[in-house]
Amino acid sequence: LKKHIAERRRDNLHKLTTRLVKDYDTIVVENLSVKNMMQNHHLSASIANASWGTLISQLKYKCAWYGFVMNANKKITSLIAFPSQNG
Repeated sequence: LKKHIAERRRDNLHKLTTRLVKDYDTIVVENLSVKNMMQNHHLSASIANASWGTLISQLKYKCAWYGFVMNANKKITSLIAFPSQNG
């Protein structure tokens, strides 16, 4: 069951990151203190489940794949995307 959940999460992240890179010209990623946020016991499970690190890694390599540049550091937790003017 855990393997199935992990595969679904990974698949959803791939679909999301591909859609973001294809549909948006600019992706802005916000830096937040994840370590401090994890201290909140009401949010920590949700934050740990979000796979923010994986999301950012996939965005970075897909941006490079599609010819975009993305600068980010390891404290990234949220993002804003701006629509493409081409479509």
